[in-house]
Amino acid sequence: MITVITEECNEISQEFYDDAMDSIQICQLECSCGHCGCLAGHGAYTRSIKTALGKIPLVIRRVQCSLCNATHALLPSGSVS
Repeated sequence: MITVITEECNEISQEFYDDAMDSIQICQLECSCGHCGCLAGHGAYTRSIKTALGKIPLVIRRVQCSLCNATHALLPSGSVS
């Protein structure tokens, strides 16, 4: 998992998540193996997120390191506890 620092959000939504992920440059993220510039998109999966309005589905993006082949989910900091 890679935590992407985002501004505070009262309620997470797919639109908020997509905007936050679109605003970062994946090539600048660091893999857990310590290398930068080696991550590329590697699909997505749906996860349910609890909100004050109940559970909502959220499509989570994944990236993969071209050097160590590790895969990581990209999560906004507000959804990680």
